[in-house]
Amino acid sequence: MFLANRLVLVVLLLMGFASISLALEVRLKEKAVVLDRMVTLGDVAELAPADDPRGDLAALELFQAPIAGRRVVVRVEQVARHLEQRATDLGSVRWGGATAVTIVRDG
Repeated sequence: MFLANRLVLVVLLLMGFASISLALEVRLKEKAVVLDRMVTLGDVAELAPADDPRGDLAALELFQAPIAGRRVVVRVEQVARHLEQRATDLGSVRWGGATAVTIVRDG
């Protein structure tokens, strides 16, 4: 019985560590210069792990970029909301980095 309890405990701990390691970490940049009309997650944040098995999240379009030559400040909560609306199967996400990103459209 003691051995079975230890085995169950080890399996649960390993499952917990696996879920922690699969968590996506999103670190918001302070400034992003975009060229296209849409802002992607990769424009405004660094992602870890970079080879995320959930797909190419860096290419995920979040919202329209400002007019060329203009800038807009977007809070981390807004980025998170857009990400959750477009990628519903993300699982655990840890946010870090800046509290807001200033986005400038070049051109």
